[in-house]
Parts: sequence; C-alpha cells; structure tokens
Amino acid sequence: MIGGIEQAIIDRLRSALPLLGYPLKTVASYENQFDGKDDLARAIGGLPGAWVVFTGSQRPQPKGQTSWELEARFAVLVGAMNKRTHGAARRGDGHTVGAYQIAEDIERLLIGQSLGLEIRALTPLGIKPLAATKAAAGPVSILSVELQTAFALTALPDGLTAPLPGGPTLPEVMAQAAGLGDFASFSATWDPPVTDLIELETA
Repeated sequence: MIGGIEQAIIDRLRSALPLLGYPLKTVASYENQFDGKDDLARAIGGLPGAWVVFTGSQRPQPKGQTSWELEARFAVLVGAMNKRTHGAARRGDGHTVGAYQIAEDIERLLIGQSLGLEIRALTPLGIKPLAATKAAAGPVSILSVELQTAFALTALPDGLTAPLPGGPTLPEVMAQAAGLGDFASFSATWDPPVTDLIELETA
C-alpha cells in the first residue's frame, strides 16, 4: 500500500501540471537528490521540481483481533532555483516560480484526497524548510510538504506457510502490496532525507 500511495501522489501531481500556470520540470519519486552536495548538483537540471517520499509510520492502532489502522507519513520535497538571490528562489520574481508557491500549490492539490485508494484522505502536517544552497547556476531553495494518511492493516491467517488458498503465493502478495512487478528481493536499508534546515555550499 505504501508504494501505491507514493505513486498515486505522483500521478495526482502530474495530472494537475496544466493547472499550475508554471512549469515543473520534474515530478518523481525521491532518490536522495538533496542528501549532499554531489546529489544536489545532479538534481539542479530538474528544478523547479517535486519529489515524493514515504517518511515513516506511527504505531498501528488496533481495530480488532486481526486488524489495525496504520498511519503513514509522506513528504513532497519541492525545489526552485533563481539566478538572483535566495529570497527570489523562495518567493519567485514574477518570471520564475519560487519554492513557497510550489509548496503551497502542492499542499492544496493533495489535502483531502484519497487518491482513489482505500485510505484516509491526506491531511497536512506542515511545510518545512529543508535546505538552502548556492549552486553554480544560482541560489536554490528546498522545502518539505508533509502529509499524513492511514490505511487498514490486516493479519494473514495464523501460521500461514503455504500459498494463500486459491490465490497467489505470499511473496507475490507482498510484491503486489509494495507495487513491485516480479518479486526478487527487497532491501529495508534507507537513509531518510535531511529534516533540518541546512546550508550547503557548492562551486
């Protein structure tokens, strides 16, 4: 479900691009674009843009003996660049959109939406500054639009070791839930993006 929600957020934002009144070069899943100087330098060509990432979940709340409600959090990291100043990168300058405008528009596009999935409608958790930096092409401002939803988590039959009766195997079920194709392997190792305001300096 987590992978499905992430993709549904991306699809929602992509479908709304014609409504924004300004271009976004990138709407994609987050892949460490803002974790360091080198990563950021490679991401500059995709600005202005938005990247979606799952940021964690809280302890599931029991809803019965074999069911829980899992609250999940997501973030849309938005970035804008302006050749003039950091303030212009944040606020825009009348010709180039700023990070503030992108973040506010994305928040409004997503809150209250269930994205066609069996989830609680997305609720806002706030907008936070993530990074401020000066790249060779100009100052860059990056913000994090944070959102929360919830969905049902249901236990499989107790002691299940064989394929589900009349259905796919357990690895196939897990792969489908994760939004994967042919199930091969899964790594749970992930370094979360920076959550505090940082100052990066690149040439």
